[in-house]
Amino acid sequence: PLLLDALQIQWHPLGERDFSHRRCLSRSGSLNGATLLTDTDNTLKAADITTGQNHVLIAGAGIAGLTAALCFEASGCTVSVFERANEIFEIGAGVQLSPNATRILERLHVLPRLAAKAVTPGQLVLASAKTSKPLLTLDLASAKRRWGAPYLVAHRADLHEALMAQVKSRPSITLTMGTSVLDFQAKQDGVQV
Repeated sequence: PLLLDALQIQWHPLGERDFSHRRCLSRSGSLNGATLLTDTDNTLKAADITTGQNHVLIAGAGIAGLTAALCFEASGCTVSVFERANEIFEIGAGVQLSPNATRILERLHVLPRLAAKAVTPGQLVLASAKTSKPLLTLDLASAKRRWGAPYLVAHRADLHEALMAQVKSRPSITLTMGTSVLDFQAKQDGVQV
């Protein structure tokens, strides 16, 4: 998702972001430096969000938006996810999930929901496009032992379904379907979306 935090992002000369001073909500309850994430091209229309401490707003309930919601929730934030579609129909093909991705999914308690539908390939073979001769063979069967997390192949819909189930099980994440986020405006006392 694209991270928009108009009040708190500080850009460094090399383009690195410094998020060390980000605030989600002020103690008074009004949004102050709120984080708005978007992975869709629409946004929530004219609604003031003024709820509790550390509130994060995410526009888009795709794979990136749901993963971000779970990460923010795990760090103590209350999260509101807004999705423009009334229903989610995840389409697409398979995705390869390397150990760095499955390690995060495991920490977010998503991996057990996904593992039954995913496949652990025995190896990955990179071959020459001209000759079809193998250039590199990587043993993936031992990925969990070697890197601390498995290498998996899954269908996008199965990954999305596992993320959605975990999001719905978390009481501090609110998912609102059929709501487009159209714009946001940073104000002195908060953010209006």
